[in-house]
Amino acid sequence: MGKKLYSGHTLRQIRSDFGLSQSEFAKKVGLSTAYVNQIENNNRPVTASVLLSINRIFGTDLAAFEKNDLDRVMQDLQEIFADTQFHSSTIGRQELHELVTRAPGITQAIMDLYGTLRGYHDREAIEDE
Repeated sequence: MGKKLYSGHTLRQIRSDFGLSQSEFAKKVGLSTAYVNQIENNNRPVTASVLLSINRIFGTDLAAFEKNDLDRVMQDLQEIFADTQFHSSTIGRQELHELVTRAPGITQAIMDLYGTLRGYHDREAIEDE
């Protein structure tokens, strides 16, 4: 059996992009409102059948779900905040989880900023050599 996909923030963004409430979204996809809520809060994984329904109904790129998988994003953030060159305090797993699930836009901005800083630092190091 494969890894479970927790990407509720992506589902929430799709729902928001279409201006739907959880109950409206649930009805379109054929799920209960409670189930949609559980998925959005990463209490349940996004199943293959739900992904296919979302793709069929909304034309959404399914790769976005894997790209925004909670476990992968959490690992990326842990690596970013473990880099003492750019950050010196300790951020706990629970705080990271809250950030990823409640503020995915800010999470992406942090990852983009880190990538830019890292690239700048690497280019500077090469020029110094």
